[in-house]
Amino acid sequence: MATLKCPICGAASKDVKDNGGGSYFCKLCFSDFQWPAKESVASVTPPATGAADPLAGMGDLLAMYGVTGKKPDKAVSMEKMSVEELRKIAYEYEYGEKRREKDLAKAFAYFKVAAEKGDSESMYKVAYAYENGQGTEINKTKAYFWYKEGLRAGNSRCGIVIRERFAKFVAQERAAKEQNAPRPNTTPVSNEGVNVYEKSIAGVLEVTCRYANCISSGSGFLISNTGYAITNTHVVTHNSQPCRDVSVRVAGETIKASVVMLGDDKGGRGNGVDLALLKLSKFPARGKSLCFENFDNVRIGEQVYVIGNSLGDGTCITSGIVSDKCRTLNGHKLLMTDCPINNGNSGGPIFNAKGKVIGVIVSSRVKADGSATEGMNYAIPSFIVEEFLNGEHTAVRLMSGEFSLPPTKYCICPECGGTAVVYPTGSCICQQCHKRFTRTSQTGEIKKAKAPCPICNSWNTNIQNNIFHCDNCGFTEGDKIRK
Repeated sequence: MATLKCPICGAASKDVKDNGGGSYFCKLCFSDFQWPAKESVASVTPPATGAADPLAGMGDLLAMYGVTGKKPDKAVSMEKMSVEELRKIAYEYEYGEKRREKDLAKAFAYFKVAAEKGDSESMYKVAYAYENGQGTEINKTKAYFWYKEGLRAGNSRCGIVIRERFAKFVAQERAAKEQNAPRPNTTPVSNEGVNVYEKSIAGVLEVTCRYANCISSGSGFLISNTGYAITNTHVVTHNSQPCRDVSVRVAGETIKASVVMLGDDKGGRGNGVDLALLKLSKFPARGKSLCFENFDNVRIGEQVYVIGNSLGDGTCITSGIVSDKCRTLNGHKLLMTDCPINNGNSGGPIFNAKGKVIGVIVSSRVKADGSATEGMNYAIPSFIVEEFLNGEHTAVRLMSGEFSLPPTKYCICPECGGTAVVYPTGSCICQQCHKRFTRTSQTGEIKKAKAPCPICNSWNTNIQNNIFHCDNCGFTEGDKIRK
């Protein structure tokens, strides 16, 4: 007689329960069966020739009622089990309990079905099996996957294992996400110009000058809360003489203004520049003074914006890029941009994306036939505007005594050791080697002396480390100055 076993799942006799009368019950697949198994039709000895076959047509009859000889799939039987039943049988196979022999492969199979049904404890068991090769192959990637699934299902032990033993996998996954993440958009956002306009428009002037029967217009901008503003000399002069009837419109108000200080016009003399300082009769209620950007931070190709009184029809904004930081034209250092400008933009500010002034619009390149060259417009750099306000240009002249120049600071040039002027933005220009640099903690501040040089009577003197020194003739006092 053949060894007792389940004909459905092949379980051994220890997993089969005897119900009596030749009937048995399988504990693994929960099937009832008879033993010994009845012989199949094919194994029955054929009857003698001429005798009727009692099983003839039985196969067709069984097929008609949907009965086949195919055994039910073991996986299908496991799918019908609940999570608790699957986990119970898996534990019995894992530890060899309740007359089950220890079988890690079967334990893994039951745990995996339970894990696929969403059991967090079974997910931990499947991951541990993949990690250590218990009942299956060693596969760290699958182990990490099931540990993550268990953590998502609320099993804290999975999180502890990931932190302690799978940190490398976490780092690789994070790096892959960062690499595949979409790059941030480096082009200017669509509302950048909106932000610049709303932030700066309250400080931009529409300048109108009247002389005789003529009216001219231009642009400008506020530089202090006391009512001082910058524009071009050629905007507020006629025949090299300042206009006496100047008015500006800013922040919704029309205000009278006067010319305080002038530089050369664009075809002028000396080392002056096409800049003018205006003083408003009052500061507008909703006005805003604009500030300069350190010109060292300006980069070729960066996005810039121009706001001005184009063609005298009112303020508007245009945009472009910095084409060149320092282009020499007629002996003057100018910033070149492709921002569209027209008559009336002269004296207006050019802004960077932060809304800070990097220059003052002054002119556009003109062809031989008198037409403007497209995309070649010029602005006076912000550092030259600062020099103009500090009186560093020889052609600058005061029109009245009501404007007092800001106190000038000096420091030591790191290149040649000469005296350099410190401007409000922190940039410095050496008066000896004319090098431009940014002030640091190493370039300590020095003070101008209040007495002329005893050798050449020059006032171009300073005090370095409390020692008198003349920049004109080089005389240095050996003894420290008495207080």
